[in-house]
Amino acid sequence: MADVDTKARREADGKNTAATRSAEPAPVLLPIAPARRRFRVLPLLITLSVIAVAGGFGWAMWNAYMGAPWTRDGTVRAYVVTMAPQVAGQIVELPVADNQFVHKGDLLMVIDPTNYKIAVSLAEAAVQQAQANMQNQEREAQRRQELTSLAVTKEEK
Repeated sequence: MADVDTKARREADGKNTAATRSAEPAPVLLPIAPARRRFRVLPLLITLSVIAVAGGFGWAMWNAYMGAPWTRDGTVRAYVVTMAPQVAGQIVELPVADNQFVHKGDLLMVIDPTNYKIAVSLAEAAVQQAQANMQNQEREAQRRQELTSLAVTKEEK
């Protein structure tokens, strides 16, 4: 009989528990996914906008500093002048360094003088040739002056 009583108690407890459970309202499951998605998208948008603004400010500061660099002691001014030699040739010596301050008349570069030495010697040879031609013409003219009218015509003289 003890078994029957225990069994009856279990059934009664089971009915009470079921009754208790059925008396309580069943929980309603609400869709949480849209709210979670909104919370996930909002921080991402905020982060991306902060990164874009920081990138824009960084780019503007880079351009400002590269355009006009400064120090605590003063502003740095860079005078850059494009220059070209009056003659063409190979540079064989460069006695100045990058960004070195130079004065008027300072030697900036040495151009290979070989081509110019050749050009000068050719010009001197042309001058000597012209002088030799001139001397030859003078001698010929003097010789013709000394000739008599019997040796040459009046036109030639």
